[in-house]
Amino acid sequence: MYKSFSSFFSSVFFLFLFISLNAQERENYSLLWEVQNPNTKEISYVFGTMHLSDARVFEFSDAVFPAIQSTEAFALEIAPDSLEAGLEKYMLVKKDLSRYKKVLGKEKYKELDSKIQGVIGISLDSLQYNSLEFLSSILIPDLTKENDEETFLDLFLYNVALNENKEIRGLEKVEDQIIDMDLLSDQELKESLLELLEDQEGFFRKELDNMVEIYHGGNIEEVYSKLKEFETEEDYDLIARNQVMASSIEQITNQRTLFTAIGVAHLPGKYGVLELLKNKGFRVKKSKATFNNPNMDLIAQSSFESWESYSYDKEGYELIAPRKSNTIKTSLSQISSTGTGTDLINGVEIVHLSIKIPEDKLTAAEEMIILMTDRYKTTKEGYEFQELDSYSKNGVEYNSILATKENRLSRLDLYLRNGRAYIFTADFKNTANSQKTAKRFFDSIRLFEQKEKAFEWSVLEPEKAAFKVDFPVDFKTMEKQIANPQEENGDPYKLTIFHAVNAEKKEQYLVRYNDYPLGYYLEDIEGATQEYIELIKTKGFKILEKNKTTHLGAVAYDLEIKILDTIHGRMRIFYRGNRLYLLLIQSYDVDKEISMKNRLFDTFTFKDYVPAIYDEIALDEGYRFKFPKSNVVAVDSSDYNQADLLFSRFYQGYDENSGNAFSVSQTRFGKYFRTNDKDVYFKEYEDELFENDSIVKKTPFTYNNISGIEYLINIPSSNIQQRYRLFYKGQNVFLLGTHQDRSNIYSANTEEFFNGFETSNEEVFDMEASKSKTLLTDLLSNNEETYNDAHNALDYYDFEKNDAKDLLTFIKKDYPKDSLYYGTKNMLIYSLALVKDPAYLDEFKKIYLSTGSEYTKAIIIQSLPLFESEKAIELQMSLLQNNDIPKLEDYSLTFLESENDSLIDLTKYGNQIWDLQKKSGLRDLTLNYFNRKITTDEKTLPFLKERKQELATLFQEDASAVASGLDDYTKHLSPYELSSYFKLLDTLEVKDQQTMKYIKELVAVEVDRAYVHLNALEHYLKYEPKVDKKLVRGFIEDLYFRFEGMELIAKNGYSKMIPKSYFKDEEFAKLSVYNALYDYDENMLIKHLGEIEENEATYIVYQFNYTTYEDDTNYIALARKHKIDKNKPEQFEVWLSGDGFVNNQWQVIAQSLIEEWQAEEVDEE
Repeated sequence: MYKSFSSFFSSVFFLFLFISLNAQERENYSLLWEVQNPNTKEISYVFGTMHLSDARVFEFSDAVFPAIQSTEAFALEIAPDSLEAGLEKYMLVKKDLSRYKKVLGKEKYKELDSKIQGVIGISLDSLQYNSLEFLSSILIPDLTKENDEETFLDLFLYNVALNENKEIRGLEKVEDQIIDMDLLSDQELKESLLELLEDQEGFFRKELDNMVEIYHGGNIEEVYSKLKEFETEEDYDLIARNQVMASSIEQITNQRTLFTAIGVAHLPGKYGVLELLKNKGFRVKKSKATFNNPNMDLIAQSSFESWESYSYDKEGYELIAPRKSNTIKTSLSQISSTGTGTDLINGVEIVHLSIKIPEDKLTAAEEMIILMTDRYKTTKEGYEFQELDSYSKNGVEYNSILATKENRLSRLDLYLRNGRAYIFTADFKNTANSQKTAKRFFDSIRLFEQKEKAFEWSVLEPEKAAFKVDFPVDFKTMEKQIANPQEENGDPYKLTIFHAVNAEKKEQYLVRYNDYPLGYYLEDIEGATQEYIELIKTKGFKILEKNKTTHLGAVAYDLEIKILDTIHGRMRIFYRGNRLYLLLIQSYDVDKEISMKNRLFDTFTFKDYVPAIYDEIALDEGYRFKFPKSNVVAVDSSDYNQADLLFSRFYQGYDENSGNAFSVSQTRFGKYFRTNDKDVYFKEYEDELFENDSIVKKTPFTYNNISGIEYLINIPSSNIQQRYRLFYKGQNVFLLGTHQDRSNIYSANTEEFFNGFETSNEEVFDMEASKSKTLLTDLLSNNEETYNDAHNALDYYDFEKNDAKDLLTFIKKDYPKDSLYYGTKNMLIYSLALVKDPAYLDEFKKIYLSTGSEYTKAIIIQSLPLFESEKAIELQMSLLQNNDIPKLEDYSLTFLESENDSLIDLTKYGNQIWDLQKKSGLRDLTLNYFNRKITTDEKTLPFLKERKQELATLFQEDASAVASGLDDYTKHLSPYELSSYFKLLDTLEVKDQQTMKYIKELVAVEVDRAYVHLNALEHYLKYEPKVDKKLVRGFIEDLYFRFEGMELIAKNGYSKMIPKSYFKDEEFAKLSVYNALYDYDENMLIKHLGEIEENEATYIVYQFNYTTYEDDTNYIALARKHKIDKNKPEQFEVWLSGDGFVNNQWQVIAQSLIEEWQAEEVDEE
């Protein structure tokens, strides 16, 4: 499947086309759903939206706004900041138009160019951006109507959430919706471009009202039924996106409550988001829908109430403006302040500025008013203006003018006072809410005498930040989120920033801190600092000096910086536990440098963390523990080999006051769990848990009748320590942990966490006690789950010698899974063998001779060496020699395995094993046994020399079948297993005429070559007195085994038989590239492009593509030339590109690859 803009657009935007309905009742309104997370039990919401600005889609139920207010976070399909970055990556790009011309042809390309010129007046060849997505955005018809809202419903709800101070999240990545056109095949790209040529505006407009009516009715079952008319239920693109969204909702709601606004098409159906959430354990319930309250009035009021007061003392005015309005700094000396703000909910956009009037113009007030009014009018093309009137407010005169255009209004208020012009404008909709909001803005304006405030300092000590510092009184606090650089869908980094400016000294001051997100901790301070330095370098910072120091007991870095080569500054970075602090002073005076000795740096000091506030979390089994309120719960219910460990729960959270992270894990043993020595078990558990950690302290602890081991772990490159308590209680193992600043690791607040674990569960579970009788009894249970658990436990449970009698008793019973290779009876047989009691060997023989199951016979053969006794091996040999070999379709017989070589003495069993070679299905096993023994047991070579001719005869028999081209098993072994002969043939120097005849036939095979044919070539070259040049050349004619063949030919002194052309640089490079690509696709199309000289090295450039994957994209491969030794050839080194190219770009791509290759080699050195 691929995703063109059209398929994406139709699935989301034109979902309900071809629908004809009458006006709908709304009793089945089901666009808003409550979803309860199974772990936190908290209620979140999922709301189905429509990506339209039609006024009717805004008539949602009364429950929507309260639902947004009640949750902690708000999610769209894609977070706005990610969308902006995605558009730059996939949309605002310039593509090579030759591909458009290629897939469309001359006439259709001309038609596309003509259509684009007709819409925007610019030819396709001249467009700055020309991606498929960009062209789609140009040519998709504009379907907005005069009475539509200012923005799409999704963006409207996003602004509601912003006004309610909600954390904003995205459920998926841009590429989940939009696929890079470079990934489309030519045919897919052509179809997408041709769709843009279709005239669809009339069709779309005709059906738009029907679509909106269905959404307005709000019945998602009706949505679903219509959806199926356009897409199959198994639309894999839609399903994949739904799965991503459901997983993101699960992940986010594990941490906080969430209001999710996504396209309504994603909600219904068995693969819809709602059903997927049910499958994850969520309780999903339709929210009650009423339409009685003036929802939009409440939202409008809430939006206005979020407006903030702004005071400009130096300019002498104050007002209210939309939250997060911008104050714009300007280099124009006469303009001292400019501010803008937008209230999307109420449809109001405001601008305000203060301009110092030149002294020679102060007396011409009337001219100034007329001039500024005229300039305002030039920005309002198409508006009708009322007369300019004069008014007075609070004793201050001002002029005002109102402009109208269809359903839009604009107003200008102009004040002249104190040698300044004060300009206030608002553009707004011609609706009651918008007019009321705009009036509030203008009514809030108040002018006063300008105040030149003295610059003052005070102590800044935010409670949760755990520091205090002298800081300017007049400062701004900013909360900012940035994407998690470690994990795209991980929790964002939350920055808290304090910022102030000293205009007189031309200095600005900044204090910033942030915690690492949940699930991460600072492992390498030096590395983290260097990453940050590299980041600010990309933003125009130049690092003049860097010093590492210790300050206030914490690691710190002092940086001397310059910005844009003019602004001097000093930066200090502190690391305290899981929190980073940053101090910054900058000078805007180009002639001034900031000293390290300054008030900000000198007064900064740490305070004790505010104690964490803990909740109590209760587990089902009667355990409870204390945990920070901000926590996430991840439940892993996997059954670890079905019965050994039942489940594992993991709680992870952090304390918002300190950034310190905490975790609690619970692992519950299965009822058959047993260890011979619990101390050894926990030592192994400990080793696995802390495998790469630096344990600096390990001490036993006891509290609340709980005993265990406490560990203290250092993070060598950080100031963080980890502390854990490991203990078991009842049927569970618990691990409590924290990672935090070393100075806080034993604080009273941390002790409260560790000592807060309690239990009312009095269960007793003896880890060392035998569970065999319970397990065997459960195998006879009529309860399927109980039986399956017991059966699966046979895979890991260690029976003891005193269990042998019971095992034999249960072997003689019948079980539901006995038809399987690893059925219950066979697993019991295997378990009895592991007990290693030779008294039961006769029972094994009886079972073998009496059973009709080939699987049981094979298991007995496999199990006998487990007894580790000579009698068991004797029985194994006897059973195989005197009976038919078990016939297995899906399994191979396990016999003569390498780990049993020490048990099977050649002197005693050699003749029996040799005779077994004549039995079907055993020859490859016996040959492999002799191959191993010939290097480890000196008695093997004499033994085999006595049977040299017989070995040759066996080889000839099997080689005859393989050389004939049989692709199935011969009587005794598969063609690939024929290789097992060659080491023995070589060791014994078998070179008789008949054997060499068959080896020559193997060399001559031209199709379906495998390593057995390469083995044959090696033996042929070594032992054939008259080597056939034509035969040898024929073997290496194909690229498949050419290089391996050339190596063998050269090794045996026949390099002159290799065609000279194969050693030419271009052909040898092609062979090297082929072998580098073989793991991907043996049928690559390889084409020589040219050569590039770089740093005294020659790079031969090839083009290839992945034919197997129906991908016609071309890629670059480089082969670096070296001198070829014909007697000992070595392939050229090869470097492959991962990005496609067009023919006229290959030199650029190749040069870039060479630089990348050389840079990596420098790094390795």
